[in-house]
Amino acid sequence: MIIKQKTGFKTNSPYIEIWEEGMPFYSRVVGKEGLIFNLPAGDYVVKHGEFDQCEPVNYKLMTLPPPNNPTPFPKGLEIIWQPTAAKCQIDVYKGKVYADPMFKKLPKYVFKWVYGHELGHFLYKGEGQQSEKNCDLFSGNLLLTEGFNPSQIRSAIDLAISNRVNALCRKYHVLENLQKIETWKHH
Repeated sequence: MIIKQKTGFKTNSPYIEIWEEGMPFYSRVVGKEGLIFNLPAGDYVVKHGEFDQCEPVNYKLMTLPPPNNPTPFPKGLEIIWQPTAAKCQIDVYKGKVYADPMFKKLPKYVFKWVYGHELGHFLYKGEGQQSEKNCDLFSGNLLLTEGFNPSQIRSAIDLAISNRVNALCRKYHVLENLQKIETWKHH
């Protein structure tokens, strides 16, 4: 199934499982009330479940403060795949993103979330953990806008952020903000 833009779907199947590029992309156990979800542009294989197209779910975006210390976005960001202890980091002045090849072994939304976080550093930097938390929310909003679902953001932060104390604070911050999204309760 090829999707060219953010698309909404509804299902009453008890379980759905959708794959992309040979790995799981979106799966959910569906309750009695059914499920409405989005898929971003991509080429998917439906392994389980049936669903019909509907209007996309337009999730309320998470609240962010105004940018601090912004740097203009470059016209062409270069991604350099190389092992890096930080998993992914950005040089906002040279327009380069250094990404660990391990992300190629994870579902696409994990790297999309990490990449979006790094893009957030063009807007939020110089404030330590607060900048990191703002970049996390910025990335989540990018994914929601593109057609990913809150559960995929939840999965991405679990796979991309460590369980050290500072990192756990970031995870909880994202989760608290995801719970504020009104439609999160219904989907």
